[in-house]
Parts: sequence; structure tokens; C-alpha cells
Amino acid sequence: MNIETGLAVAAIVISVVATRMAMVQTRIGHTTAAIAANEAALAGLRELELHLLDRKLLPYFYEGAECPPGHKDRDAVATLAGLLADVMCTGLRMHNRHAGVL
Repeated sequence: MNIETGLAVAAIVISVVATRMAMVQTRIGHTTAAIAANEAALAGLRELELHLLDRKLLPYFYEGAECPPGHKDRDAVATLAGLLADVMCTGLRMHNRHAGVL
């Protein structure tokens, strides 16, 4: 084997190793992003549930309690229901985006 062939083989080996390392780093980055997105969605859910607990509105969301029009809690329940839907949609989007990672 001449020097040019040896250098070409060495360059290919180095390229393969560098490509492999780049793949590993990319996978680590995707995993980190997935974990961060998951934690953000769960933090939003925890915060919302604390509001429900503080305002004593949990029965409307988890026990099937009715909140008819004109009820004193109606506006708060409707607003927090919209926020809960937003948090859940965000969590589902993050899960779908990163489903293969986690």
C-alpha cells in the first residue's frame, strides 16, 4: 500500500468516526429537547391544577360536577378549561414530536 492509499483509508476512517460522533451528539440533543419539552408541559399542568385547587374548582374537572350558566364559578371554570385544553394540546404535540426519543 502506498502513502496515498494509506492517507485515503485514514481519511475515510476519520470521517466515519466523526459522522458517528455527530450522530451520537444529535441523538443526545434530541433527547435533551424532548425531556425539556415534556417537563415544560408537565409544569404547565401542575400550575393549572394548583389554580384549580386554590379556587376549589377541582370537582368541575375531575368529579363531573355541573357548572351551569350563571353560576358564580362559571367564568373561572370556562377560562381554566380553555387553559387546560391548551396545556394538554401542547403536551400532546410535544409527545408526538418526540415520541421516538423518549
